[in-house]
Amino acid sequence: MMQYIALRRHATLGADRGGRGSVAAMRTLVYGNHSLVTSDDVSHTLLQLTAGFATQSVCEVVTIPTVADASVVDVDVVVGLGTHLISTPLAWPQEDPDFSAAVATLQLHPSYPRVAVTDPFEPQDDGLPWPVDDEFGSIDRF
Repeated sequence: MMQYIALRRHATLGADRGGRGSVAAMRTLVYGNHSLVTSDDVSHTLLQLTAGFATQSVCEVVTIPTVADASVVDVDVVVGLGTHLISTPLAWPQEDPDFSAAVATLQLHPSYPRVAVTDPFEPQDDGLPWPVDDEFGSIDRF
């Protein structure tokens, strides 16, 4: 399978924090034979979106922000069914970039997995054509 990556450079990141980086804030994302550095949130969101595409048996090109040579770089990647991604923690001594807008955009994608919210106090249809007496497990036919 051919890997597709397109790079676009953005602004340079802020100054070094003198080794006070956060281990959990940044991750190395392995895509094909490329290693990409991105935030923990972007990595998690991309993995979830990839799983969403896989359940629908589709592939799409998505754009994620990464860091390369102290600059923010947008990377287009093809993800979906058959995509192999590996995400590992990275000790990051520099200022963590703010990729929250990109995370929100990825989460708005229709294929992003969502949990249905239901009212716990609303009676749920169990699919049975008659009521069941939960206390004794017997069927109430009257």
